[in-house]
Formats: sequence, C-alpha cells, structure tokens
Amino acid sequence: MSDKKQNLSKNESADEEDVVIEPTEEEVGDGDMRQKIKDLKEKLEICRKERAEYLAGWQRAKADYINLEKEFNPRYADALSFGAEKLFSDIIPVLDSFELAMGNREAWESIPENWRKGVEYISSQLKNALTDNSFAEICPKAGDKVDFEHHLVVEAVDTEEKDKDGVIEKILQKGYAHKNRVVRPARVRAFAFNNN
Repeated sequence: MSDKKQNLSKNESADEEDVVIEPTEEEVGDGDMRQKIKDLKEKLEICRKERAEYLAGWQRAKADYINLEKEFNPRYADALSFGAEKLFSDIIPVLDSFELAMGNREAWESIPENWRKGVEYISSQLKNALTDNSFAEICPKAGDKVDFEHHLVVEAVDTEEKDKDGVIEKILQKGYAHKNRVVRPARVRAFAFNNN
C-alpha cells in the first residue's frame, strides 16, 4: 500500500492520463482480480476515447458557432438598415411637404407666427431624429459636377460650352442617404454639351 502512495506522490503533477497505479502481487491475489483490473483498464480506455471525441465535437461546434456569428452579424445589420431605409422612404414625402410649405416665402409669411414656429419646430425635430439615426440629406449646389451615384438627372439643358457639360444647373429635389447608401438620389437639372 505504501508503494502505491509513493507512486501516486511521484505522479501528482502529471495529467490524470499519465497516472498509472499498478496493484501489487498481494493485492491482486487471484485471476478474478486480474480480470477486473483488465476490464477496468479497457473501460478507462473507452472513456478516454469518448472524452476525446466529445472534446473534438465541442470544439467543432464552437468553431461553427463563431463562424455563424461572423456571417449572421453583418446580415442582421443589413436587415436592420433595410428596415430603417424602408421607414425612411415612407417619411421622405413628409419632408418634401415641409420643404414645399416653407419654400413658398410669401404664403409662409402670411401664416400666423406661432403656427409657423410650431411647424418649423416639428420639421427640425423630424430632421434631427433622422440625422441621429445616420440619415443625411444629399443636397448638391448649382455649379457642382453631376455625381451619378448621388444625383439623378431628370432634365438636360443644352449648352454650347464644353466645360459646362455635366454641371448641375438647378436642384429640383433633395436626395437622402442612410449610412452612405443612397435611399433617394437628388433630382437635378444639368447642362448637356450640344456641339451642333
């Protein structure tokens, strides 16, 4: 028994797979005990193999989960962005209505001042809420070059000046973008070179 304790103390720092306790001759005694030990060793070996299998399966499952998460997160963000853009595209006509109402200065000035201030405040609240959610106006200036990614030319004005070709003559309607993705391009009238 003391030999066992000595063997165990020598192997205390080793992994549990490395610890081997061999019974002494007196402890074994007969063939039945040897058979039991042999059976236990076989069961232990089966358990070690199963443990290795389970560990490998767990590691694969963990790697699959990490890969799925990497694939899912951008798709989830895109879906959220798409939903926000859909909502925003429904709100754009409301913004256009505010622009039209406040754009006609003569009619706008004829409305009582308290009403004007209230409507202007509501308009600014709406714009601030959209800005806080990464929506931005696309509002080019007359004289800028047409950027076909952000501008939609709906009218062309003939020009004989070659350097004015593709230059914005007038902004007809603001455009809007969400996180650098165009929801509605700005509608513009641009010069088109006519060499006749």
